[in-house]
Amino acid sequence: MKKNNTLFFFTIGFPCSEGEPFIKNEYPYLLDNFDKIIIITSIKGGNVNIYKNTTVYFLEDILFQKSKFKYLTCNLYNIIKILCSEYKHCNSKLYFLKNLRQYNSLLINAFICANFIENLKEFDKNAYYYSYWMNNHAITLSILKLKNKINRFIFRVHGYDLILERWPHNFIAFQNTCHKYADEIHTVSKKSLEYLKKTYKNNLKAKVNYLACIDNGINPSKPTNDSFLTLVSCSNIIPLKRLHLIIEALKHVQKKVRWIHFGDGILRDDIICRSKQLPSHIHLTLKGQVSQNELFDFYNNNHIDFFINVSDSEGLPFTIIEATSFGIPIIATNVGGTSEIVKDETGILLDINFNTSDISSILNNFDKSPFSTNKFRYGVKEFWGNNFFAGNTYPHFIKTALLQK
Repeated sequence: MKKNNTLFFFTIGFPCSEGEPFIKNEYPYLLDNFDKIIIITSIKGGNVNIYKNTTVYFLEDILFQKSKFKYLTCNLYNIIKILCSEYKHCNSKLYFLKNLRQYNSLLINAFICANFIENLKEFDKNAYYYSYWMNNHAITLSILKLKNKINRFIFRVHGYDLILERWPHNFIAFQNTCHKYADEIHTVSKKSLEYLKKTYKNNLKAKVNYLACIDNGINPSKPTNDSFLTLVSCSNIIPLKRLHLIIEALKHVQKKVRWIHFGDGILRDDIICRSKQLPSHIHLTLKGQVSQNELFDFYNNNHIDFFINVSDSEGLPFTIIEATSFGIPIIATNVGGTSEIVKDETGILLDINFNTSDISSILNNFDKSPFSTNKFRYGVKEFWGNNFFAGNTYPHFIKTALLQK
């Protein structure tokens, strides 16, 4: 395979933290296509996972070493230009002005990072530039593009970096600037693409490219002596994920249920308190934060009847992609791009304002449903393989999006 020269790849914590486990699925395909990759990551984590032909730079170190006043004075014209443009696009002018100091600081940091990148020995105007998020990195790349230091860059958008309704006054700072200077914007679902085009006046730069995962195994069949129905969920324990609704549904399930949740968050104590209202035949286990390897070990060695997600907002939940790769049936709310993976072939799609009795009924009637059969579970895995297998998805993305000039 002919390799291209250099990719500058921008992440939040990868490859030294567990915060972006989905990148591990894509990265081998990036390595297959580039002679060298320069990872620019925001923060340090634990152990750096060193990949061949990869160099990692930590912006956290750079920002602590630089004088912001110097970069303010040197870039004053462009800073004012960008801030004025953002002010124009903010619905609440008062809100923008109240946060002006914060926006100014964030923008100066982006100029510091841009200066750092263009002075790297590996820097090349004609290299490939790819940010995994519409965040500070995309702002930095926008500045480099504004200053004509790079020819082209692309970025992905997921959920928090796209959906205006998640933010005060429906405003994501510098989103307009990033959209203006990016050459392509890649959403993780068709629904997100529709949202972006509707919100940003038919943005012709926007395309959809799914996230995907490799084949990590198959969830085992149900042991004949297991009388429990096993549910698994995996998310932060925060209001957005609405885990309390699962508890309300389980109050009315007659079958013995073990519900296992992976993840942690600010509502952990609240969920523990609410779970005390569950009948004695319903068992909840909170596993807390675990590594991706630990999660997949559980999927490979413990039968799971349903993976459940009742969030009120999503991009396209990567946890569902992972679960379907193991052939696990899904119960999930019809939000964001969830309907693109939760179909008749893979599980049950709930209305966003579902009645908790809907879940109770599904679980009470599980034994008589097709979801209890191995045939259905093999169908779940087959659907995943046809639509969200990394070996197909990422080579296509790299060829049609990343390698364009």
